[in-house]
Amino acid sequence: MSVREVISIFYPDSKARLGELVVDAFVKETHTLSAEITEHPLENGTTIHDHIHIKPFSLSIDGVISNTPMTLVGLTAFDSAMRSIEGESNDIVAHAFETIEELFAKRQPISIATSLKIYHNLVLESLSLERGGGFYNESLHFSCTAKQLRI
Repeated sequence: MSVREVISIFYPDSKARLGELVVDAFVKETHTLSAEITEHPLENGTTIHDHIHIKPFSLSIDGVISNTPMTLVGLTAFDSAMRSIEGESNDIVAHAFETIEELFAKRQPISIATSLKIYHNLVLESLSLERGGGFYNESLHFSCTAKQLRI
């Protein structure tokens, strides 16, 4: 068993995920189910409804990724040491920014794990990323909307 596997036993992984990207926290999740009801007006002024079409599921998320994720304290320290040894950057936020940008650009279906459910075959429909100065430089705040594909 590798050192990384042993550490992960004591410090379990975060459940919040956007594709393969581990998210520190989803601050807000909006799970939207909607349908379209067909309407046919009649001459007498009434309307007949004869069909309900279920629209694709939509998920809106506000999330945070930081350079010091609390759910991965042990693995973060281990991975940080390994990156230092290998001469790589320890800026988790910069890596997350690149990863989330790639997820959007690929236009491929991903899975998103929220606090309520794991959803599959979602495609990012919109993405907004924010990184401020000072203390906020250590975190990446994002908002995204994803729509489920029917495959």
